[in-house]
Amino acid sequence: MKELLIKVRDYIKTEEGFCGLCATVWEMCGDDKITKEEYGELKKWLNDVRESKGKMHADYFWKTGFKSPRIVFLNKEIKKLS
Repeated sequence: MKELLIKVRDYIKTEEGFCGLCATVWEMCGDDKITKEEYGELKKWLNDVRESKGKMHADYFWKTGFKSPRIVFLNKEIKKLS
């Protein structure tokens, strides 16, 4: 998972028209940056994180379009897996 989160974080830094983590993961799969299996792993992880924080399926953790809070979050999650 750590390697996948690093891929997502690094992709966000270059992504134009950024919306959120779920959309980024979907876009990465569509652009063949990750496999469908990796997409499934990331979606499950995102849903588990969302549920653990008491969020509903369509809720955003942060305001739409802001990269920096998501990058900080991903860095913390990556560090936990180190």
